[in-house]
Amino acid sequence: MNVAAGGNDTAVRGGSAAAKTQRFVTRPAGDVEWTIHEALADRLLGEAGLRWAEWTAPHAASVVKTGPHRTVYRLDLPAGEFYLKQFRLADWKALLRNLVRTCPAEIEWQAAHRIAACGLPTFETIAVGRRMRAGVVCENYLVTRGIPGALPLDQFWQSVVARISAARQAIVRQQLAGVLGRLTARLHRSGVEHADFHAGNLLVVWNGSDLPELFVIDLNAARFHRVLAPAARRRNLALLYRSMALIATLADRLRFFQAYSAELSAAAADRDEINRLEAACRASAHAGWRRADRAWRRGNRHVRQLDTPATGCRGLAVLDAQRLAMIRDNPESLFAEQLDYWCKRSGRHRVAAVTPLLQGSSSLAFWKCIDYRSWYDRLLGRFRESAVRRGWEIGHAFLRRGIATPMPLLFVEARGPGLRRDYLLTEAVRHSTTLAEFCAAQWPRLLPVQQRHWKLGLTRRLALQLRRLHECRYDHRDLKFQNILVSQDPAADAVWLLDLDAVRAWPWRSRSRAVQNLARLNVSSLMRTMFQKTDRLRFLKTYLGVRFAAEWRNWWRAIACRSRKKQYQNQHRGRPLT
Repeated sequence: MNVAAGGNDTAVRGGSAAAKTQRFVTRPAGDVEWTIHEALADRLLGEAGLRWAEWTAPHAASVVKTGPHRTVYRLDLPAGEFYLKQFRLADWKALLRNLVRTCPAEIEWQAAHRIAACGLPTFETIAVGRRMRAGVVCENYLVTRGIPGALPLDQFWQSVVARISAARQAIVRQQLAGVLGRLTARLHRSGVEHADFHAGNLLVVWNGSDLPELFVIDLNAARFHRVLAPAARRRNLALLYRSMALIATLADRLRFFQAYSAELSAAAADRDEINRLEAACRASAHAGWRRADRAWRRGNRHVRQLDTPATGCRGLAVLDAQRLAMIRDNPESLFAEQLDYWCKRSGRHRVAAVTPLLQGSSSLAFWKCIDYRSWYDRLLGRFRESAVRRGWEIGHAFLRRGIATPMPLLFVEARGPGLRRDYLLTEAVRHSTTLAEFCAAQWPRLLPVQQRHWKLGLTRRLALQLRRLHECRYDHRDLKFQNILVSQDPAADAVWLLDLDAVRAWPWRSRSRAVQNLARLNVSSLMRTMFQKTDRLRFLKTYLGVRFAAEWRNWWRAIACRSRKKQYQNQHRGRPLT
């Protein structure tokens, strides 16, 4: 056993530059060469390598995330909580990368050392291992120590902040925005550009009373510069902007930019500078979303493609490939064998709640079948994208942009002539119901104070969702109460958009399309007596934001005119209003 290195490598908490000097040793175990913390070498390694037999028996090892290129395990051991990343050669591109540069585990190992040396908060590295084959690293491992009580920032925001009282929530949001702004400024001042800087790669530790602490992780995407250029800073901020789109309000972003500017330049930024920074982040974020849309359509590491000459099939990479292939070959089996209950059965559509038994997904999902029976649909199907493929693409585009919708899990589309049936599997949102069903069944049972609070939360959340939808240049042509999902808990204000077949993307922001969407929603609200003019005006105020004072009258008149036109059309055609 040889002593390999000593270095500063521990979690730096609260921005402190202090770090403990640790001794690392080089040890071969099986066919893997390890550089490992001396005190933990015997606890983690045996003669054949990692002590998997000891960890799997008492369920000490669990999979956090997995994919073709990497699997992350959580290890709950007597020595503490650790995380193990196992990197694999998923394709020829990964092989070429390992030929010309250091393997991913060692890149992250070195980056953690450099960031800790800068006095920035990150994780403690424990070990790095390399399995060589023909002179090339084919598998590599990184072991890090877990940070007690830490949650990813997006998960912390949604699962912790959302559940505390409104007064306490406001304080925590202000603290988080300030801490995040100062941490980002410190990273940029140190010349660090995190190429995957999103909320999932920031961990939060909060004990309920002190300021939240943030830690940067996933450092194989970190790049180091002597001085970080303004363009690189804006690019980094845009990445964070994209991931925080749904959970950060305008006030949160304002506090973030103020803290960021004050920490970076030791002077508070004026309003014009913050507006320029916000506009640059928004433009860069939209460009990044469009690139991500194109990569998703081509197929990336997050997508599993199982196409055949007769059938097109794609699913999430975390799902079991064998089960996906079985569903692709016999999609009707879910209706026959895993059916829970029917949601809709008509001549063209069938929708059922099913249990698909897919590893990596929730136990309940919705299986939708579209049956193209007319010659018109079959003819057009040869020249345009199928509805299920469009729902798959738009659903994930929505989620990337922070627009809430149930996640599409897989789709199956028929190819070639003859009878055509397409299928789409979407996750089921637990404890939810459509807005129409809530108004009919649950609203009458609420107390007056509950009714008021529910309407306030619903109008605000729905207005923000639709403003986000239109800012991202999408429109939903069938925006009625049946196509809006809400929580069954009246205290929650979560909203999800359904029926993505009716969604279209536009190269520009169209006011006429936005008016059509809001008018369709207004027609649904006119059918329910619980919504008054004050509720509609409050909705419009939230939707327009800072433009409300100057534009609300024009929008109000346009929506009313379009609503009357929709009502007349349905009456003339004999269609009921919903």
